[in-house]
Amino acid sequence: MKINKRYILSFVAPFMIFISAIGLIFRDNSKKIFYLPIGLMGIVIILERGISRQLNRKNILKKIKSYKKINLAEIIPFEPESLISMQGSGDLIKL
Repeated sequence: MKINKRYILSFVAPFMIFISAIGLIFRDNSKKIFYLPIGLMGIVIILERGISRQLNRKNILKKIKSYKKINLAEIIPFEPESLISMQGSGDLIKL
């Protein structure tokens, strides 16, 4: 079974924060400072992912909205002879 590398790497930042918290709780006072950088880096990685995800979503939404502004009648000309009329139960149905 092949494991995706992205799946494994998604646990790195929370694991960094966890190690930092454990180190800050259980180490001596003189060595607690060594666990702050790893915890801060874990927090920065998580925040960066969230912010970049939001920016990507906003950019995609802007692109979708710009495509919706285009009027389809300008792109596809209306041709009445292309409609097929069928007579159903007394009403004309256009397909």
